[in-house]
Amino acid sequence: MALDVGSAVVMNAAASGARLPESDAAEMDVYLQKCLQLLPVLGISEFTKLSEDKDSDEELLYCKIKGLTATGKRTTNGFVVFSGSQAVLEHRESAKTIRTKREQLINKGLLERKED
Repeated sequence: MALDVGSAVVMNAAASGARLPESDAAEMDVYLQKCLQLLPVLGISEFTKLSEDKDSDEELLYCKIKGLTATGKRTTNGFVVFSGSQAVLEHRESAKTIRTKREQLINKGLLERKED
């Protein structure tokens, strides 16, 4: 028996052969959907699928600054920036609050220096 949870598949290897009544199964589905909606709010994003579908241009957002371009889109997980996007090299004085996040991205290798 397999349960598809977004992009994760949960396998039940200990199937007893007994089936839940349809009403109980429906209630469990509602409960599961509510849990899956609540978990990202609590900071648990392991059960949500990141969307990197660049096919629908209507949802894409572009940021162009100093001759550089970044592409991304809003998702249920927040904002996803697509690979190949560019960022300005130096920190801006006005962007003090984002400096820590930017340094984390650099340390993780998600944001890397290429030329200037």
